[in-house]
Amino acid sequence: MYTPYYDPHQPTWLEIASGLVIGPSPDPPRRGSGKPRTPWQAICELVTPAVLNPPCYVSFTGGRDSSGLLAAAVHVAREHGAPPPVAVTMRFPAVKSADEADWQELVIGHLGVRDWEKLTVDAEAGEMDLLGERSLGMLSRHGILWPFNVVLYSRVFDAVPDGGTVITGFGGDGLFERWSWAGLADVVHGTRKPAKADLRPLGRLLTGRPTAKTTAPDRIWSPHWLRPDARAEFTRVQSADQGSAHRTWANWVRWFGRRRWVDVARWSLDRIADGRIGVVHPYFEPELHDALIRDGGARGYGSRTAIMEAVFGDVLPERTVRRSTKAQTFAKIAWSVHARRFLADWDGSGLDDRVVDPAALREEWAKPAPDGRSALLLLALWLNRNREAAVRR
Repeated sequence: MYTPYYDPHQPTWLEIASGLVIGPSPDPPRRGSGKPRTPWQAICELVTPAVLNPPCYVSFTGGRDSSGLLAAAVHVAREHGAPPPVAVTMRFPAVKSADEADWQELVIGHLGVRDWEKLTVDAEAGEMDLLGERSLGMLSRHGILWPFNVVLYSRVFDAVPDGGTVITGFGGDGLFERWSWAGLADVVHGTRKPAKADLRPLGRLLTGRPTAKTTAPDRIWSPHWLRPDARAEFTRVQSADQGSAHRTWANWVRWFGRRRWVDVARWSLDRIADGRIGVVHPYFEPELHDALIRDGGARGYGSRTAIMEAVFGDVLPERTVRRSTKAQTFAKIAWSVHARRFLADWDGSGLDDRVVDPAALREEWAKPAPDGRSALLLLALWLNRNREAAVRR
């Protein structure tokens, strides 16, 4: 699959085909200072350099992860008498499922934020379309970046003046939501009654004994648009990765921090920033990971909400900390006028049919909101059909 050039931080062919970046980082583990601190203290320390070297912007969606970082930046600014951070938010008026205005205003009012930039996105015109002008400019210049929705961050980055810094909540979902054993940790903490199906994995969690096939109780997802051999390879690689020991909270956090996808995402966002602005991702940082391990212990906090209460419960509105909803934004704006027009006359060629089943992929892409994990294949298809145009751009 074609990209203008290859960098080890770009997705591999299997990652492009599946939409997921899998496996451990090839780089040496990044280590924290070892200084004892709470997770809140660690986050505040991680955002301090950005706040004290204004202008400082916080990519703010109204979700719990970005709200917590905005709270930390506001706290640091007030503590040091620094200029307040600027919250920057994208709004999608044409997409009802992306409407977070009430949640955003709740947090902004609670924190007393005065500087708030709201960027209106014209989704109907395809402004954030995967094959829109903005996305194709990035694709032609950098090749395929991951994740597929990095184009959203490019709009936020454009709002930051030269020399400024933007704080992102990237990685929060991965760190706080995807620990496979979190449900059993709820049982251990007494916040959920055990079910019969919990007994065997609960015993493994408490004793540390490995499972027969994988340490994660959930099933491995497999892209239905891959050919059998490619799907088998994907399943093998993902199973090996999921099989890394992370039954304890501490092992999970360490495992998370050493994933290749963290490196690829950081690299991709740095390409978009282009050295013009600084970018800070507190949820990727070992200083925070060490604090979460020290504070959460082997069994962790329990649910996602329990983590939010422990870390941000004193600084965010209770409704925000306990919310269970999440905006569904990008699928509906990514596959818009430009992508649909491009695919209207697609004859199934342009991708390696030894890897991809064109009929299955066409079926997926015909859906109103296709699986986002198929998006990199669309970008690869455009590059394969427009090599000369990519070079000219």
